[in-house]
Amino acid sequence: MKKLFFIFIILLVAIGLGFLIHKDPGYVIVSYQNWVISTSIWVGAITVIIAFFILYFVIRIFKNIFSIPKMLRRRKLFRDAQKYQKYMNQGIADMVVGDFKSAEKYLIKVTQLNNAYVNFLLLAQAAQAQNAIDRRDHYLQQAFQFGQDATFAISLTQAQFFMKSDQWDAALIIFKSLHQQDPKNPLILSALKIIYLKTHEWEPLKLLIPQLKRQKLISAEELNQINPAVPR
Repeated sequence: MKKLFFIFIILLVAIGLGFLIHKDPGYVIVSYQNWVISTSIWVGAITVIIAFFILYFVIRIFKNIFSIPKMLRRRKLFRDAQKYQKYMNQGIADMVVGDFKSAEKYLIKVTQLNNAYVNFLLLAQAAQAQNAIDRRDHYLQQAFQFGQDATFAISLTQAQFFMKSDQWDAALIIFKSLHQQDPKNPLILSALKIIYLKTHEWEPLKLLIPQLKRQKLISAEELNQINPAVPR
């Protein structure tokens, strides 16, 4: 019903315009230098309207053409995001089941799409699990390069890897530095305790005992190992 009513209105408008054109077509004269164009006002109006729509569509076409690079960039970003999610999920899944070689392969693809430092830390973890020390250290250096605002966290992770590889001296140097920055950090205190117990460095360990006891990070057995005379 609405459609028929709309068509009826258009027909009425068309009839009205036709009547006006027939009754008084009017004239439009355009003169420029030696050129003179004369036509009826209605033809001129229709010409202007047609020219407007032609200009509008030409502008739209050029706008769409110039927006193609931006559109392609958005599509690439979307595809990269999908790949990133796919590779990250597969890499994490492989690490969970212990397939660290496959995890490393997928995590390398992740870093090619996103060079966030945490991705390199995951790679370092995968390499550490394979006892690939050189690759682990390479990934850690890349983590430092792309995570300059997170050196504390990266250094902490690096020191923990050193401990797992029995690189006690290297780990101790880092943990001492981190302890100066955050003396109450339980991870750092526990790591220093383990290293000092491992290397039998009792004197620096005794200095940590008050803080270790406050945070309940040391057992009575460990206290006896340090010094039977140390109060518990």
